[in-house]
Order: sequence, then C-alpha cells, then structure tokens
Amino acid sequence: WLVLASSAALGLQPKEKNQPKVTPPAVANVARGSSSRLEASCGNAPPHADLMISTLVFEAPWFVKEFLGNVLSFTENSTIIMVHLSSTSNYTKKDVASFNAASNRVVINCNRFKTAHNTGSLARAHLSNMQFAMDEGMEFKHVMLLASNSWLIRSGVEKYIRPHGNSMEPTKEFPALELVLKWWEGDLFDMDINVEKLPFRSKSLEARDKMYGDMYTKFNAVEKGLIDVLSPEGVKSLVYMGKHEGSFYPGSWMVSLCEELAQMPGVLEGMSSIEQYLEEIIFPTWGQMKLKEQMKLKQCKLCSTPGHNAIAIMGDSQANKELTKMDIEMALAMDGKSFFGVKPVPRAKKDKGIRKRFRELVREDALEKADQDDLDNLLDREEKEAGSLASLW
Repeated sequence: WLVLASSAALGLQPKEKNQPKVTPPAVANVARGSSSRLEASCGNAPPHADLMISTLVFEAPWFVKEFLGNVLSFTENSTIIMVHLSSTSNYTKKDVASFNAASNRVVINCNRFKTAHNTGSLARAHLSNMQFAMDEGMEFKHVMLLASNSWLIRSGVEKYIRPHGNSMEPTKEFPALELVLKWWEGDLFDMDINVEKLPFRSKSLEARDKMYGDMYTKFNAVEKGLIDVLSPEGVKSLVYMGKHEGSFYPGSWMVSLCEELAQMPGVLEGMSSIEQYLEEIIFPTWGQMKLKEQMKLKQCKLCSTPGHNAIAIMGDSQANKELTKMDIEMALAMDGKSFFGVKPVPRAKKDKGIRKRFRELVREDALEKADQDDLDNLLDREEKEAGSLASLW
C-alpha cells in the first residue's frame, strides 16, 4: 500500500501501467547522501531512563535552546531527551555543544539525517534516536514522541504515562486494502471518504486478496519491506493511523520495531523517499500489533487502560494556523491529568508573546512545586512532633 502514498497522498494521478516510478527531486534529496555523524558533544547516554522523549530539531539554535529549556522545566529528573539534529541545518560545533550543555538529561544523537515534512524521513529520524539509545546501552522503560513545535504547559506527563503504558486509545483503524484505496482516492487524511461505497467491499476475500497481491508485485523493495512489517497477514491485516505528537509506547515495543527493521537491508535508508507522514502509521500500527499480541498472551497488565496522546494540537503550522495565547489558555483549562502540552508553537522570533507565556508557565509551575514542598515539609514536621508527644504518654 505504501507505493500509492508516493503519489496519491499528494493528489497526483495514478501512473499508467508499466510506467517507471519517478522520485520527485525534493524527496530524492532527502533520501540521497543524507547521513552524517557528529564527532563531539553527542552521546554519553545514561544506562537507564524511565521515560525517553524522542524529538527532532532543525530550527535556529535560539529556538532549539528555548524548546529544550521548556521540556526540561516540566519533566522529571529521570526523563531523558534524545535529540536528532537534522543535517539540513548547518549547526556549528558551538551550537551543538550548547544544546548538549543544556542538561545531563539531554542526549544528542551522534547520527544525523536530512529531514523534511510529508516524507518518511521523520519516522526514520525517530527510529534513529531509539536505535542510538540502544547502541549506547541505554534502557528506556517508555518512549514519547515529541515535535519541536510541541511545547509543554505543565509538569506531570510521566505520572500519566506510567499507569497507561501506551497511547493507543485514539488511533484510526483500517483494513490494509481499504487504506490503499483511501490513498488512491487522493487524501489519506480525508475522513469523509465513504469507504462503504468503495468497489472492493462487494468482493470476496479471495478477490480482495488477489487485488492486494497484484499491487504488492508492483512495489519496490523498500515498500515491500514496510508492508511485510506492518501487514504481516496481507489483506487481512489492519493498519492504524494517529498523530505522533505526544504519543507514547513501552520501550520494549519500540526496541522490537528497531530490531525488526534492522533485519531488512535498505528499508530504513529508503524510508525517507516515501512521500507520506509515515510516523503517523508506523508507530501506531506496530503499537497495536504489540498490544494485541500481549493481550492474547495475557502478558500486559496495562493493555486494558490505554491512554491518549499527551499533546493537544490546537492548529496547523502547514496551513499557517499557528498557536495563539487563547489556545494556550484553552489547553490549560483542559484535563490537567492527561494533557501536558500544545502544538504548534510559532518558530519565528516575532510570535505575539507566545514563548513569553510559556516562560511564565515555567515560573508558575516552579512556584506551585515550591508551595507543595513547603506543605509537605510542614506535614512531615507536624507528624514527627505528634509522634514525639505520643511517646511521652
């Protein structure tokens, strides 16, 4: 099905039979000659992280430093931020050193790839973050994916992730062939397409299986590899879709995904050439597969209580609908025990006071924590004094 994403997701017309596939230049540039490696101010991951936040940055250094400061301010000391630096950005050694120096909880991925929106390069970079942590010998209990324009508004995300374990609650489910046809219609994200009227609905399983098989033979090696991973039962498989910002998974699920893809030469490298937000398909689909697998084996204590993404998406940066201060206040009024951040934060320096409001939230959160600490200390002293008086009797 992924071959269709290369054209149909952008509204292009299907190719004539036997016509060779052509990779658009913009996408080809992402896929070709895209890797590089940092030699300093990277790595040194700790041996363990309760939560690893995987994030990708490409913005100006001042924005990256403010973003890291925001995430550090609202997360626990046991949380590690794994950062992929896009090779499309010309960061100097001084820039990289300043990112790395933000905290010992910030780990810079030494491996860099070119990234671009609406390509598989974003999924590849997140997978690179996970693989780099594994190569560094770091164990991570949970992984949360976070976009660089998704900023936190309150602390407590770890307390939400621990009891839920995964964010599988809101994902959309499609039979693999149905997903192909939705793509073929021109827009995967158009939920108004009436799939009940699609022609394959009236066909038998055998006929649908043949349709699926006929398309599979036209796929290239990269697409076949991804299909094999995400649709192991062919036409009977289910594929899932969901926003990646603030999604979270058990670390073991993501380790198994990295290991699975590593067995398929060329798939990770070729992923960047696919014109689609693969991160919104790969991670939720693999997550649902692992969820069902563990439920079947009765090995998952948290399978019955999945959560939802921890980030509230209040606009669309691609449609020039950036975050407003009103959006932030609306997000603050939402459930404080399950929503912890918002998107999309403007990346321009002139942002109408948006980042200033985030800095105010950091101070407010710190004061609230200080007040709570004072209260806890007071209660501890009163308890000790009560114990001392009781001993006199």
